[in-house]
Amino acid sequence: MELHPFLDALPYYEKWYQEQDRGEAMQLVEAEVVKSGGIRLPKPSPDDFTTPFKISERMQNAVQAAGRGEKLQSIDINRYINLQAPGNPGSLIQSAVALEYLRSREDNLELLRKHGESAWMNHIGSLEETLQNIEREIQTTRRETQACNRKRKHYQMEIGERLADHETQFSNLLLNSIQCRVAIALANH
Repeated sequence: MELHPFLDALPYYEKWYQEQDRGEAMQLVEAEVVKSGGIRLPKPSPDDFTTPFKISERMQNAVQAAGRGEKLQSIDINRYINLQAPGNPGSLIQSAVALEYLRSREDNLELLRKHGESAWMNHIGSLEETLQNIEREIQTTRRETQACNRKRKHYQMEIGERLADHETQFSNLLLNSIQCRVAIALANH
């Protein structure tokens, strides 16, 4: 009797099913199909309930070797006995370069782990000091700019007053000159 592999593998399936049970189940299914207006199912063959399992070639060889009474090797260790360097001499040099790069990177990471925090804090401190120096320079430059602007304004005001005085004197001189010419012109007539 062929057993269904999926049913046999279920942990809660405790007893073997009988052909009589299968026949009764199929009769119930066929009766239900007829009631619902469906088509009648063909009678299943025992091959329908078996799943073909394909065994790999390596597993078949192992089964045959076990059948001949040979001891099975769990691991083939021959490939680990005669080791040879892969690739060519150039790849060996590349591997050495990569190894040195990784060692250098590891050294850098270790230095960063040991001294990174203090170096970072020192850098932040120097940046803060630079910022304070720049702020002081900005304040000094603003004061000097304001003083320069005041001096320029004072100079412009002073020059403006002198210019206004000179314009007044020039206009008075021009007016006096015109009056003299008019007087001379009237005196000559």
